[in-house]
Amino acid sequence: MARYFSAVAYAGRLYVGGILDRGPWDGRVLIYWTENQVDAILNERVGDRKVRTPEKLRLAVAASRLHHPAVKVWIAEGLEEATRAIWREHLELSRAGDRTLCY
Repeated sequence: MARYFSAVAYAGRLYVGGILDRGPWDGRVLIYWTENQVDAILNERVGDRKVRTPEKLRLAVAASRLHHPAVKVWIAEGLEEATRAIWREHLELSRAGDRTLCY
């Protein structure tokens, strides 16, 4: 059965549960939920999403900028590196003073 960890996409940025906004990244703090648990609390009417690919993750982050101000994103196990890469992009842009992202 698939497992997921949570994040919030807010205003075009990704905030991963347990990871501080400015780092460091520590994948050991990610909490995984079973697909049944996620399905029980997923609320797609307000924009919540389950993502299984890096492309869908980027789309969820972009949607938080365009359509839904805050999107709960459940990220499939195995996408930790893709998630970290997006999170790191946001961190580097924030350090550079850039508050905008475009996907």
